[in-house]
Amino acid sequence: MNIFPLKSSELSYTSAHHKNVALHYEQLLQAQKSNVDTAFAAVSSIAFDAAQQRFYEILTRWHKIHTTTLCIINALDHTASAQSKLEETYKQILSLYDIAQGIADCSLPLTIALNQLQTLGKILDFCCANTLRNRAREPEHSLSERKELNLDELHELSLIEAPENIISLSKKFPDAHILEADQKGHVTLAFGDIDNAKSITTIVAGVGSSSSEGMQTYSNRAQHIYQKTGTPVVMWLGYDAPPSLAAGIAKTPALQARMPLQKLQKALRERNPHARLVVLGHSYGSTVAGYAATESGLEADSLILAGSPGVPRKLTLNSQSPKIIAALGDKDPIGLTGTALTSLHGIDPAALTSGYPLLRIHGGHSDYFTDESFIAMLKKELNKPKG
Repeated sequence: MNIFPLKSSELSYTSAHHKNVALHYEQLLQAQKSNVDTAFAAVSSIAFDAAQQRFYEILTRWHKIHTTTLCIINALDHTASAQSKLEETYKQILSLYDIAQGIADCSLPLTIALNQLQTLGKILDFCCANTLRNRAREPEHSLSERKELNLDELHELSLIEAPENIISLSKKFPDAHILEADQKGHVTLAFGDIDNAKSITTIVAGVGSSSSEGMQTYSNRAQHIYQKTGTPVVMWLGYDAPPSLAAGIAKTPALQARMPLQKLQKALRERNPHARLVVLGHSYGSTVAGYAATESGLEADSLILAGSPGVPRKLTLNSQSPKIIAALGDKDPIGLTGTALTSLHGIDPAALTSGYPLLRIHGGHSDYFTDESFIAMLKKELNKPKG
């Protein structure tokens, strides 16, 4: 029986993980500083001096992350040491229980001691959490907060911070750059050069896409679309997708994903203001994209809603010539969930009453990404001038 909220072994394991992260950052900082010093040693001009200063600003941000990690390690190590002493004392009290069996008036003092020990464990847990909050900020993972990094730098930095499932996914798709990653297992991948492209497709994944199998399936789809269209594709797996069709009835995942998707599209617009942005929401991902296109609107020139269980009635794209298109397979059961008046989530974009043009394809719920007419429609939207 464990009476404590913390375990010294788990604290030590977490500390060891962060020590590896800190070592990576330290090596990265040293290597990059040496490269910058060498590159600019023999040149001097206003432009080169400005470039050197910019590099040093980037290194300063990395140094802050390294310092934050060291703070976390220090707090975890001190907490692990204190927790270990509490656990040892707990064992000693339990052994006294065995010795004191049958001795009158011994049970009550030992019980009081255990209660006090449990209270100390809760206090230690609170102090550790409070220390981490005060001394370490949440690492910045979003694309918008790393504007100064190129794709290779983004990928390298994201890999350092990424959990094992994202590292494993990255190994399966070596041609993709990680744009964003967090400890919850969310990830955003880019196939192709988004910084210099004339158009970019962002795919918003649907039901089941948060599982390892789902992430790989959607990454395969993104890679296929990239190869077929010849233009960069961003695969957004940045939210907790419903695990099943039944769970897809809930609005909460879409509402929680709205702002992160808005933020991603805004970051893409800022990185490449000349690119035409197309958002392709598939399945529940179309509902997510729909909610992202409410209120302040979504940075997109075209929004494609494929196999959609519904979207809000009024959608706003921040573009001079916005285009919204629905697509539905003739064997897609999602078509049975909507009517001319309503759907699971607002209105059915495939209904005539929605006012959106509809592309009918031959196939089921998973066939959009390989259907030739669908890919042709996507190419047409990508080849239009920026709105």
